[in-house]
Amino acid sequence: MAKSKSVEFKKGDVFIGQGTVYKVAKIEKRENMAGESVDYLIYEPFFKTSRTKTLKCSMPVGNIDMTNKRDLVSKEELKKLLATVEEVSEKYESPLPSDITEVINGSPLERRLDVLKAMWLEKKDPDTKLSISKIGSFKKIFQQSSQEIAAVMGKPLEYAEELLEKKLFKALPENYQVKK
Repeated sequence: MAKSKSVEFKKGDVFIGQGTVYKVAKIEKRENMAGESVDYLIYEPFFKTSRTKTLKCSMPVGNIDMTNKRDLVSKEELKKLLATVEEVSEKYESPLPSDITEVINGSPLERRLDVLKAMWLEKKDPDTKLSISKIGSFKKIFQQSSQEIAAVMGKPLEYAEELLEKKLFKALPENYQVKK
């Protein structure tokens, strides 16, 4: 087990970093440039893809407090958040590019789902056309949110993606025509 000022880590722990779910692979001691022994957190993506199947990241445990790494939400909190996602919304505010960037770079799930829902409503609004970059951002935020949902629920990623999409469809006002 390794401990930063605010967090303890052990092999198998799961956390969020930069909007991605990671799992602690191991903690190893390394010597720094001053010759001191330092604990390093070695972590890897929780959901591996063909592009990330061999990816491993490392960080001195003492530096973790300087990052935006955080724990997953609880199952109870997730249930509340998913209930707010499916509430029908007649109006939405298009998220600012700065809000979208902030969310992609690792905001709490609550904030991420708020922005995702606003982007979903904008995407499905019959009077609006999303830019290519906004569609790409939507997909990234959807993927990040699905990863955290799947990890918290202990379900496959595909299950979480389908669940989130169903919740988002429920949020559409009746006057919206469903468009892809």
